[in-house]
Amino acid sequence: SGLGVALAMPVLGDVGLLTATADRTLWQPDGGAETEAFAGTLGLSLAYLPPGEVADFGVELELRRLEEGAFTPLNPDRISGEEGIRIGATYASDFWQFGGEYDRATNAIGAGPDDAVDRVENFRFDVAYFPNDFTGSVLNGMSFFGDIELIRQTRLETPVGAPDPADQRFSRLTVGADRFVRGLSWSASYTAERVDTL
Repeated sequence: SGLGVALAMPVLGDVGLLTATADRTLWQPDGGAETEAFAGTLGLSLAYLPPGEVADFGVELELRRLEEGAFTPLNPDRISGEEGIRIGATYASDFWQFGGEYDRATNAIGAGPDDAVDRVENFRFDVAYFPNDFTGSVLNGMSFFGDIELIRQTRLETPVGAPDPADQRFSRLTVGADRFVRGLSWSASYTAERVDTL
């Protein structure tokens, strides 16, 4: 069974939003003892639109902790046994959009000594450019985009008798363009990926 509560409240006027969740999971494996696990998240998001400007800025911060075996009814996509922090920022104007995010998480929170403990770091940055050309030129209806993602997995604790750890790094780069006008729509992109054992 699971029980969850959530709180959301504005802060700094209309600029910020503070959110918090708390969850309790109770289960009993076949023939086993009744077990409980807890999970919680705390988030803060800020958005700012300067007076007289067409650009806006956004910043997000999230802290999370889920014990091993915890299930969050309010956030079912959360990973059990994970503790992490996420920081993100966005910028948008008539011509440009930028977004960046850094996420760091440690697994096996509340698990036993037979479980390996890893840290996973994820960095992502994306950009898009919109010429907003309405003169009928080749740029009419076009946009250009790109993003880069880096993921690194590092072993922190290895159980006794387990195979030697192998840290991993994943890199991905995508660039592309698309065009949407009456009677003609197309999109093209190129993605390069690489996995390295450190």
